[in-house]
Amino acid sequence: MSADLHPSVERFSAAVEDLIIEQAAKKKRRDNLRWVVKDLQAAAERREFPDWGRESLHELMTPLGWLVYEELARAGLTRSRHRASAGVHVPASMSSMRTRATAWNAVAQQLGLEFRVKLPPKPTAKLPVADRQRAVMRRELSKPAGSPMREDARIRMLAMYGVILDTRARSGELVKMTLSSLGEDLATVSVVRQPQGVGEPRVPVVETIRTSEFTRTALRQWLEVRAEKVRSVEGAKDALWVSLRDNHTGVSRGQLFVPSGMPLQIRGLERAYSRVVARLNDQMPGREAGWSPLPGTVEQLRRSVRKIDVVSLNLAA
Repeated sequence: MSADLHPSVERFSAAVEDLIIEQAAKKKRRDNLRWVVKDLQAAAERREFPDWGRESLHELMTPLGWLVYEELARAGLTRSRHRASAGVHVPASMSSMRTRATAWNAVAQQLGLEFRVKLPPKPTAKLPVADRQRAVMRRELSKPAGSPMREDARIRMLAMYGVILDTRARSGELVKMTLSSLGEDLATVSVVRQPQGVGEPRVPVVETIRTSEFTRTALRQWLEVRAEKVRSVEGAKDALWVSLRDNHTGVSRGQLFVPSGMPLQIRGLERAYSRVVARLNDQMPGREAGWSPLPGTVEQLRRSVRKIDVVSLNLAA
């Protein structure tokens, strides 16, 4: 591995390995430190990275060196999955920036250098959806009459709500679901769990999870709506969650028609969820005494789930 590293990163890596041995570092600590080595190498491969930062670790481990690395990392330009995504770069999370800064400071201390990076604040955990809020959300989504939502949107969200509560699926896991994720008679849903965190790559795991009767009923209704929406779609039609409206998107200042029935992406799924929550939050103060607004993200609903019924667990193909 070291033969492929720039000289400064190679020395950084050697300091990391010394740290791991001296501290008898546990796996998570080892993974995080070694991940930062790879991340720093990815930054050094960018043309924006200065030659002096590639050649000398002592010059790299300065306020200016950190500033260069921080800007590249914060913009999402050092992560391999973003570099391979045709120019699409997702900004780094606060937690990953803390991981980078913590490793940087540990190496600086190991080498006896004075400069230290100020750690970003720990991200504040968002509140999960409370039991009462979930009950109200389920009740309101189950009402076809008098709903301020379009009927197809209500049915999709009801099914999605049930699947989230049964499986504790993240947005990224939801958008990857296909019709083959559904078991016979809708009795199960399979979720591909992508390992989270910044450590060494791990193999995704497929959890097959038993569904509730509520979710099975909601999915049956959604599959009827979905069948109509994908009727005019060309090509593969296997995505479980699809768009409900025709749309247009600009292409080279022109307009490209996008029919309904296209697979939902993470941003579209999150927007659909937040729209529903916003409508309920507008309505409920007049209906529910002491109403507390629903949190606005899928993650907060997912984190409110305490238990799921896993039928089987397998490595992803």
